[in-house]
Amino acid sequence: MRRTVNMVMAMIYMSILLSCGNTPTEDKTVVKHNLNLVEMIIPVEGMTCEGCENTVNQQLLKLQGLQSAQASHTLKQVRIKIDTNITSVEEVERNIEQVGYTVVK
Repeated sequence: MRRTVNMVMAMIYMSILLSCGNTPTEDKTVVKHNLNLVEMIIPVEGMTCEGCENTVNQQLLKLQGLQSAQASHTLKQVRIKIDTNITSVEEVERNIEQVGYTVVK
């Protein structure tokens, strides 16, 4: 019984940490981030297929601070959600261009 209670308490604790934007680091300490989330659409030229979309998405998801990336070759855009306290929009744009696509300014 006590073991079950401890497991439930641990799961609740982790749930609270994740929902508050706190993330445990490798040494099990907790780091609190003040999130400054921005959602935006970046116009991009040169994507012609789903493979292009995957290339852009995979490149961007390597960036710290990027919460989500959705590239669309049909809409010629990348929709991102980013914590600008960690990564700048300019860094996202540079990464799109590094994999061979053009950011429309």
